Amino acid sequence: MYSWIARAKNTLKTIIDNVKASCDGLTVRVSFVGYRDHCDSKRFDIMNFGEDIDAVKRFIEKVSASGGGDWPEDVTGGMN
Repeated sequence: MYSWIARAKNTLKTIIDNVKASCDGLTVRVSFVGYRDHCDSKRFDIMNFGEDIDAVKRFIEKVSASGGGDWPEDVTGGMN
């Protein structure tokens, strides 16, 4: 699972950089919501929208997998 999470993190950071680069002169605000299994004690990692792109990328880098009760991930909760 680690390799999939690492790949997702790198892809997200690349997407953020590409969006920022393509929006010359515009304000770009980014947020992040990570979600886990329904049964995990810490189901979400959330960083609200902000203009500090580097802070969001640092936040994403610190997110880690935990729990792993093999219950379905709380996709709906993450979207909410």
